[in-house]
Amino acid sequence: MRPVIAIVMMTALSAIPAIAQDVQNVEPVSTSIASLPPNQPEPLLTGRDKSVIRGFYARQFASGFCPVGLKRDGNGCVAASREKLWSVGRRLDDKVTYYPVPTELRLQLRTPPGCEFVRVQNDVLLIKPDDGTVLDAISNLQ
Repeated sequence: MRPVIAIVMMTALSAIPAIAQDVQNVEPVSTSIASLPPNQPEPLLTGRDKSVIRGFYARQFASGFCPVGLKRDGNGCVAASREKLWSVGRRLDDKVTYYPVPTELRLQLRTPPGCEFVRVQNDVLLIKPDDGTVLDAISNLQ
């Protein structure tokens, strides 16, 4: 039995240099961070997330439904104020009214841990709910 174990161990140990060589030859994967301008936070919303969010609200607006905080205007829904009330990387002002996105939409999104999707006017923001910092956003759902 011991000779069999010795043979198995020798075979396994002889493969280590080959595995190490393969690891050394692996090229680094480029990331989106490298292509961002300096001090620009990495986007957290994927293209899929953006598509799901835009599609969800497009269907609602097309059916004539305007979410709370928006009013019907012609063929769409508009906010009472057109002033942008947020900025990525900054905390939301305490006076800004925001609404959680509907559960039906939230369940379709990849929400990073410790984050929450909310709607401010015609925009969907990904925020840290503990301090209100805007991490990423989709502007102008209309």
